Amino acid sequence: METRSGLTSRAPTRGSLRGGEASLGLGLALLTSLGALGVAYLLGRGGQVSLPLFLGFTLFQEASLLCIALALARGRGASWEALGLRPPLRRGYMLWAVLAPFAIFGITLLYTLGVQRLGSPDLLPPPTPPVLREAEGVEAILAVGIVVVLAPLAEEVFFRGFLLTALSPRFRRGGALVLSSAFFALLHGQVGLMVPVFFAGLILGALFLQSGSLAVPFTAHALQNALAYAFGR
Repeated sequence: METRSGLTSRAPTRGSLRGGEASLGLGLALLTSLGALGVAYLLGRGGQVSLPLFLGFTLFQEASLLCIALALARGRGASWEALGLRPPLRRGYMLWAVLAPFAIFGITLLYTLGVQRLGSPDLLPPPTPPVLREAEGVEAILAVGIVVVLAPLAEEVFFRGFLLTALSPRFRRGGALVLSSAFFALLHGQVGLMVPVFFAGLILGALFLQSGSLAVPFTAHALQNALAYAFGR
């Protein structure tokens, strides 16, 4: 059975999540991000941001997203399944998780070529931060853990498991998919990332709705970050 959006009806159950939780979650996420950004700016004044500061900021930001989503969802009595924390409906969906990063990279490449053709360098996606490229030893392992594991986990739980689910009752799944992807792009904060990240959000959200599980978009997101980190070095 399919929904009006053409997606399978056995997408994540909504539990008790509604628009109020979505608004509160977004507000808290914005406040914590701005607060962490302000502290990082003050500590990094007068020079390049150090790797420990960068990793600390990223760790705090991602952990905050994860805690906000889990606290609000569980506080409303939503089940783990309502957040998509369950196996995918079919194993075949994991193949899409492997293919999705290449679609995202393709979209990013087309966007980059278009921006270059327009002569708008300020809209280009930023390169991997120098401090990440130069990380070695224990710092490199910690960076990989945050970028490849924690960030995809936190962002998928917050934007797909929590936000997309909470917006679905009011905006239906198609509208919730677009809105959650837009917020996903906005909270990345960099102008050059907003268009590629928006389309990445659409792809990851569609994987979530189709599979009924965060395991699929998490795998795609983690692979994407791993490839970006590896080639960015």
